[in-house]
Amino acid sequence: MSIPVIAGAIVFKLPDMFKQGGATGAGPFLIGIVVSGISGFFAVKWFLGIIQRRGLRPFGIYCFFAMIAGLITALARG
Repeated sequence: MSIPVIAGAIVFKLPDMFKQGGATGAGPFLIGIVVSGISGFFAVKWFLGIIQRRGLRPFGIYCFFAMIAGLITALARG
């Protein structure tokens, strides 16, 4: 669902990246796009493999404990 938004941002920002040039030009921007795409692909593939092997119960348990940790943190900060 986020692909059209990200693609639109790329199309919108890419001309500015080419105009700037230098170390802050399009090179680091394009490398970031490629690296984030690859890491996102493997993260989703890994997570789907876990879901197929074990189901969603471990993820539900993780979410429960993350919620408890968030509540404790929020209460501790006041």
